[in-house]
Amino acid sequence: MKSMKHSGMSYEERNKGDNFAEDFFEDYCKNHYIRRIGFDEKKQPVDMFYNLPIMIRNIPDYYVIAKGKSFLCNVKGTDNIKQKEREIMADLYKNFSNKDCQLIYAFCFKENNRPIFKSIGEVMSLYDEDEDKQWHDGVVYRNLKLRKVNYERR
Repeated sequence: MKSMKHSGMSYEERNKGDNFAEDFFEDYCKNHYIRRIGFDEKKQPVDMFYNLPIMIRNIPDYYVIAKGKSFLCNVKGTDNIKQKEREIMADLYKNFSNKDCQLIYAFCFKENNRPIFKSIGEVMSLYDEDEDKQWHDGVVYRNLKLRKVNYERR
């Protein structure tokens, strides 16, 4: 049985293996224009990535054109958002979003047949509805509670 990844593991240990969320997202977008722009910790890890400035570490993962609209997209395989990411979301919006190309989040879970798309404003609101939790390494996060909602194709 495959062991679960957890915050007690080193950065290198957590990033071994496949990246389900990004593979799922790329497959979902196969009929659209999609270009990887952010870092890929699985296929092209960056030495001492954690030392890069926070805005560089949080460059959106993809540029997508779908149905005549363009988007920048952060892909997540979890609905846990770290406090550090929430603290920079206004700056992410300011730097990576405009009226012609919005920054969105795509939450990709194995139990769903498609990503759950949320605007950065929706992610901030969902984050603000929960209470702080803490992993054993002291990292504070909140859960967006997206896994409880059934997002079937409409």
